[in-house]
Amino acid sequence: MQQVDDILSMRTSLFVDINVPRVTRDLGWTSLVQRVQEHPDHTVLVVDEAGRLQGIVTDGDILKQLSVAAAAAAAAAEPIAGDVMSPLDAGTDTVAQAEEPVGDVIERLNGKNALNQRLKSMPVVNEAGTLLGQVTRASIRAGLDSILYPQAQSRRKR
Repeated sequence: MQQVDDILSMRTSLFVDINVPRVTRDLGWTSLVQRVQEHPDHTVLVVDEAGRLQGIVTDGDILKQLSVAAAAAAAAAEPIAGDVMSPLDAGTDTVAQAEEPVGDVIERLNGKNALNQRLKSMPVVNEAGTLLGQVTRASIRAGLDSILYPQAQSRRKR
């Protein structure tokens, strides 16, 4: 199945969802929760002023923080994105590099990563560490559909 091998060796950057929300560490709790709820994958990516990836906030992070927030309510401190995010390092296997084969990313999304768990999404950075967006199973599936079934894609646009 040469076509499958060719596809799995394609660059990850071809499958990136560039529309994932980006926030800075200091975004307030209410706005953060709203942004996570609004995105179809229920994630936002935390970046620094230069657009470099700092972390990810998922709906799971929000739920964890809500349980912590009950204890913190006495302190009346409203958490910010930096308090809630899961820190990420662009050099780890939970962050995809734009030029790496998408087959490798699919394996890591499916649990072959340092966390040994399936991931809903994976941020994608370029060689400078600048965030491009994220890949998800849905964004990969959409990319594969457009490659494998280009006629169907052109019919849908009509």
